Amino acid sequence: MLVRCKEGCKKKATTNAVLDIDTNDAVCDYCGEVLEHISNYAKGAMRSNGDILKKKKGKSFTFRCSTCSQEVQAINNHGMVSGDGCKKSKECKFNISDYMKRSILLFSSNEELDEKDKNSEENDY
Repeated sequence: MLVRCKEGCKKKATTNAVLDIDTNDAVCDYCGEVLEHISNYAKGAMRSNGDILKKKKGKSFTFRCSTCSQEVQAINNHGMVSGDGCKKSKECKFNISDYMKRSILLFSSNEELDEKDKNSEENDY
């Protein structure tokens, strides 16, 4: 929704405002300032139009562990998929497809190869 931001905003003209659903505040999409002068009616219009603040997601391959009920990043643990930082990593279970398991194992093995390449480049003179 096009609105005017607060004075002192780096963008002097109208800017796009989005609604933070958690706090029910209108936020300037350009500078991130909370806009107090936006009415509840306008906030409702933002909600119905889909002008909602998108939260940044965490790391890739993050799933809910069935064992400890926490969101953890799935990693390759000696050929098995387990949670990074999971309290019970040996009993860690995810409700994911076989294709996703293969993707996690491939992605993790590629990251390990990249790390080895970086370390070998640093040691080369």
